[in-house]
Amino acid sequence: MHKIGWRISSPYTLDDMAVDLVHLLDGLGIKKAHLVGISLGGMIAQIVAIISSDRVGSLTCIATLA
Repeated sequence: MHKIGWRISSPYTLDDMAVDLVHLLDGLGIKKAHLVGISLGGMIAQIVAIISSDRVGSLTCIATLA
């Protein structure tokens, strides 16, 4: 919920962004990657590490939540 009480609905979620990253790795022919994410990128990288752990060589998150 937004600060002023509005409900905000996003049609494009963090999970969608993580799946897009995995598809990008596929498209580039990268089997395993070292992921570094800052802020939102860190959250996306964490999700990729959860859903496709075999694709992640290492994970570095900077200034991110969770």
